[in-house]
Amino acid sequence: MGLRGMPPRSTSPRSDDLGDDHVLPGSQRHHGHRGPRAKLEDREPAIRWIAIAITCWLVFLFLEIVEWVRLVFLVHLGPDTSFGSTYLLLTGTHWLAAALCVGWFTYVVADVRKRDALAAAMYSHFLNLWWLVLVVTLYLMNFTFDGL
Repeated sequence: MGLRGMPPRSTSPRSDDLGDDHVLPGSQRHHGHRGPRAKLEDREPAIRWIAIAITCWLVFLFLEIVEWVRLVFLVHLGPDTSFGSTYLLLTGTHWLAAALCVGWFTYVVADVRKRDALAAAMYSHFLNLWWLVLVVTLYLMNFTFDGL
């Protein structure tokens, strides 16, 4: 028992006592960084998942360019048609946002311990949801069952 019959103060560790590779939830370091960061032993899986995300986005960007080439040169629905101009505007905007996502993931993976990977992942999920809306509006709304 401590002073005046009270139990002794808890000796829970503070963030300064745990070293640089550990951040307590909700704590702020003296460096001014906030948000979730990977611990030293968590770096390798985080880097692996970010590398998978970068690879998937790069494959998506390549396939989108293939789709543009097919649409403009083989199907002749280029920017001179109303569907082609709308399609290229919407998917082009999404392509630029996805390219920025690849850049953000590359920035995060350069120093995964100090950069917020969760924010980049949330942005990536937002882009995936945006792409689902584009698929429904551009592909499924224009689909006909005549060719089946």
